[in-house]
Amino acid sequence: MQAKAEPLPLTQEVLAKVLSELGCPVSRRRLTDWVRKGLLPPMQRTRRPDGTRRGAFYCWTDQRVVLQAVTLWACLTEHHRTDSAMLGTWFLGFSYPLDHMKALWLVWQRERVSRTRAYLFGGDDAPASGAEVATYAAAAEVRTKAGRRVDPALTAFSRARWDPEYDPATALSERDAQAITTTILSLLPSGAALAPTLTTGNVRVALHVYHRHFAGGLIPEIVESIPEDTLSDARRDLELLMAPVLAFLQQALDRYVRAGQNAPATLIWLLPRISGLMGEWLLLLDVALRASGLGDTLDHTRTAVESAWLQAGVAEAVDSFRRDPDVEVAFQELFRSPPEVSQTRADESPRLLSLWESRDDLARARAAASATRNTVSGLWKPQLNSVMNALESMVGLNEESADPRTQEVRS
Repeated sequence: MQAKAEPLPLTQEVLAKVLSELGCPVSRRRLTDWVRKGLLPPMQRTRRPDGTRRGAFYCWTDQRVVLQAVTLWACLTEHHRTDSAMLGTWFLGFSYPLDHMKALWLVWQRERVSRTRAYLFGGDDAPASGAEVATYAAAAEVRTKAGRRVDPALTAFSRARWDPEYDPATALSERDAQAITTTILSLLPSGAALAPTLTTGNVRVALHVYHRHFAGGLIPEIVESIPEDTLSDARRDLELLMAPVLAFLQQALDRYVRAGQNAPATLIWLLPRISGLMGEWLLLLDVALRASGLGDTLDHTRTAVESAWLQAGVAEAVDSFRRDPDVEVAFQELFRSPPEVSQTRADESPRLLSLWESRDDLARARAAASATRNTVSGLWKPQLNSVMNALESMVGLNEESADPRTQEVRS
């Protein structure tokens, strides 16, 4: 039986060749430029492989640099700007200097807002109040097909998105709250079942949370106000959450590298979207939770997960599971072309779970996962109860104040 060939050290030449084979051509000169600009980590001086010429030998020792380079290539193809590509790669979970990335994030979000304002006001980012921007944004949106479907709710949502002086918790009128409730119920297939719980009070609370922590037009102010230590902790949480995503994406690329094939267009297309739609929102959510006093719970959760991963044999068993040929095949199906994806997911996800449950060498990893799940549940259950009680209290007050019958009872 022939010994399995070891992968070549990731020199600049080898990385350029790998990227070309994956369908993401990057020249050696461009890789040098990426390293110089800090987009890729520098190569490390290592022991020269046997049979090669004398002299210093440099290569990347972390195989994830392949995924990092592919992500940069995909983000550059999408956005055509180095700063945006770096930011997208950061949202996917790769590390860059925190102060530099916060500055990039802030500039990027400000430019997005500025471009939107310029579009709304006919080519110039004219000075305008948040209320004026919201009015123009709602008017522009209502001209679209999707906008017409949610027309009654557009004005209130637009104000929550663009006007920093508008707090839906107190300023959302009963008429607008009812319009949003009616619109949501009309859009959801299970609207009738949700009707008892989707009250105008719930809408006020949800829109207030969105306005305070996630509103697209207000994200520059949100980002600018994040304390350095909070952002540092949130980044640690994000990197932990994204680690399994990166591992599976890297595994998918490894499979195509071994086969000498181009990576599927679907996989390349997904990378900027995972980073923007998942990474950025998870980071904002973590910051929001910390701002709400849940920092200690998040820190204890991260410690519990990291401790489980460090138990003897757990990481090795999980890595072995990921590299099982059957697991690779099941996971690879998720990156087929879009027409096949929906059909495959229904079949492959249970298969992955079955493979996880059936392997004897994963007993310790399964036990660690179960213990961690119980620990995390114990940490969050009291917090969730407190949050739900607070929301119910807020909703109750809102509904009571809006209900004339309540006023009569009180009087």
